[in-house]
Amino acid sequence: MKARFTTKPNPVTLVTDGNIVYCQIALNAQEVTVKDPQTGESYKEWEADWNEFKGSRFDIDADDVMAHPDYYLDFHIEPITESEQRMRDIENALVELGDIIGGE
Repeated sequence: MKARFTTKPNPVTLVTDGNIVYCQIALNAQEVTVKDPQTGESYKEWEADWNEFKGSRFDIDADDVMAHPDYYLDFHIEPITESEQRMRDIENALVELGDIIGGE
C-alpha cells in the first residue's frame, strides 16, 4: 500500500512496549507535488510503500525487520486461537518474571 507524509519518513520505525512490537515500514519514498483542489495551491509531500503491523516479540524478529524491511512490506500477523493466546500470555508473564528477578 502507498502512504503519504508531510516529511520524509524513516524507512523503519520499531517501538517496543513490554512484549509487543509495533513496526512501521516506509520504503521507496519519493517527493511528489500535490495540488489542493479547493485552493489550487501546490505543495510537496512524500509518498512511500507502506506497511504497519504489531505483534508479540516472539512473532516479530526486530533485528530481521531492521536488516530486511523490504521483506516485510506485505507482512501481517496471522490471527491466533484462544489457547495459543493463553500460552503466549504465560510466556510473556515468565519473561517479565525473569526480568524482575534478574534471570536470563
